[in-house]
Amino acid sequence: MHGRVRPFDQLWIVLTGLVAILLSIAPLGVSTTTPVGPHWLFVILSFWCVRRPEAPAPLIVFGLGLLNDLLRAGPVGAELFSLLIVCEGLRGLSSMRPALNFRIEWIRVAAALLAFELLSWLLLVATYASATDIFLIVQRISLSILAYPIACYLLEKVFRARGRDGRSDGLPY
Repeated sequence: MHGRVRPFDQLWIVLTGLVAILLSIAPLGVSTTTPVGPHWLFVILSFWCVRRPEAPAPLIVFGLGLLNDLLRAGPVGAELFSLLIVCEGLRGLSSMRPALNFRIEWIRVAAALLAFELLSWLLLVATYASATDIFLIVQRISLSILAYPIACYLLEKVFRARGRDGRSDGLPY
């Protein structure tokens, strides 16, 4: 189902990751220290880790996570570490046992998102950094779970348009 990594796979992951980071830091008229929208970088990287588990190199995930932490002006490293761990877990699970349908994929990503947020919160608490209010974390989890199917649909449309023969760009769904 999954093949080798094509030359532009890494580029697409970086470009979609940068768009996700820009969406995350876009001004929404609220404080920049409170999460008010989905965690777009997690959503986009989850898409790539589930649909193309061989493509997202850990170095790219690290770079995007570091840039996200730096631009969001929060504690550097907690979300980055959590993102690396959870992306590797999703990638490993998807390589061993591909999802049979989208509902199972969505449940896996939702579970990974819960693990990501819990690990990030625990790292912040363990390092005595100011942890985000639990209500805001629940809000971001909910919005991220709802954003995943939308992101999948849009990314499928973009990569279908980029396929040479009009088919999807090698994505399994």
